[in-house]
Amino acid sequence: MKIRATIFHFSIITALTLFVSVAALAQSPTPNIATSAVCTHSSGGSGTYAPSNYNDGVIPPQGSLPWGWTSGGTHTNASAWIMFEWPTPQTFGEFTFYHAEINRRYLTGADIQYWTGSAWVTAHTYLFPAPYTDWTKVVSLPTPVTSTRVRITNWVMAPVGQTTNPNFREIEIRNVCTDPSTDVSFNAPAFVIQPDQIPIDFSVGRAVGDFDATVTFNFYTPTDILVHSENTVVHISANTVNGTFYVQSSQLPPGFYNLEVVFHVYDICNKYEDVALNAVVMVLAPGQTLCEVWPGDVNNDNVVNYGDRNDLNTYIHDANLQSNWLNGPARYRSDAKSNPLTYLTWELQPGVPWYTPEGCYMDADGNGVVNNFDYIAIKLNWLRDHGDVTPKNGGTFHAATFDMDQNYPNPFNPTTSIQYSVPERSQVSLTVTDMLGRTVATLVNGSVEEGVHTALFDATNLTSGNYIATVSMTGLQSGLSFSKTIKMVLNK
Repeated sequence: MKIRATIFHFSIITALTLFVSVAALAQSPTPNIATSAVCTHSSGGSGTYAPSNYNDGVIPPQGSLPWGWTSGGTHTNASAWIMFEWPTPQTFGEFTFYHAEINRRYLTGADIQYWTGSAWVTAHTYLFPAPYTDWTKVVSLPTPVTSTRVRITNWVMAPVGQTTNPNFREIEIRNVCTDPSTDVSFNAPAFVIQPDQIPIDFSVGRAVGDFDATVTFNFYTPTDILVHSENTVVHISANTVNGTFYVQSSQLPPGFYNLEVVFHVYDICNKYEDVALNAVVMVLAPGQTLCEVWPGDVNNDNVVNYGDRNDLNTYIHDANLQSNWLNGPARYRSDAKSNPLTYLTWELQPGVPWYTPEGCYMDADGNGVVNNFDYIAIKLNWLRDHGDVTPKNGGTFHAATFDMDQNYPNPFNPTTSIQYSVPERSQVSLTVTDMLGRTVATLVNGSVEEGVHTALFDATNLTSGNYIATVSMTGLQSGLSFSKTIKMVLNK
């Protein structure tokens, strides 16, 4: 079963419409009903590989088993058989034989018979041609049959090695089901504020069949403790049922929850199975405000840059080891167990407010602790933004970011100025190339102190045309890097 999950993010203004949507198909593999049968055979066999081993659902390593299965059975022999029996009728249509290669005891053909209550009837006769090198064989009946007994008899052994006593590592019996699967899905809000209800929209659909589907809503803590559970029953009759189930948020303490919705529905064999889908829902206490975290934007100014590094330094310093500044509620995401980088992913992540208004943002990696490891999120998401970024005052530079401005004037003749800024002492390379990639000038090449700087480009000895200025910067303290190019026009 494959689960598809999609998360949509909006701003705080529309956060109440933020929903998580998950969907799946109720289409589990048909069960191996041999494991629920009593298995017997005609006679003989090794005591270390008894009939119960043929239908225990375990496939031992090939060639690891003793020879025994049953005695007799040279080519066709109705006195040699292996039988599976159930207390109630079962429907079956497919057999898988896992042969053991030892001594090449290979069953290349047989009759598959079922019991009518008074006689054995052959449902299918199969015969595999040479060469006999595939030690797993699947046999499908033309039409599935229903009975309390099935047997494999009238063996045809491969004419290699010893031609009696076929050796099996395992035999599986399954139904061949062709009914359509059941479609299930649900939507849940990413957060609610108490005392609002939690609306959970769900859908259950199947083109055929008539059954009652039970939908259960389980709320687990991030440590897998079940806090609350409710269910509802809907009737499905060759249709799709859409509904909304409401859970009172006041029944849940504030915090994160793994909402598990379990659909008890028909599978492709018209048998009930449980299909579980999950999503994260956060419950906020009355008056709490959602903390919308973009990992790395610790000062919440819409962009990750040197200002975030500086502000994180200041926050940790000002905390003076106050635990209520440096520790708070961790974030929670449903894929945390399978994706170790999920809390560093550049997307909106709902969080619970901390003791300080800045705390939940400073916890860039979402683990509930503000420390030096939060710099990792800043570095991974360096220079990313999530919306309108506040422009520089008056269009001028400041020392908080790496940047390079467009040259002025442009077009120019014969000189022009290029401004660039570095937020810390940095290694800077600023070069000019022509349109063929040839370097025509190196304006800066070395360490530069923090601040805004100007480089002059004199093109007196160059011809009119387009030129490219490229800057590369690396902070000597942080190791953060930045590069940018601008196009300049010389017009003599």
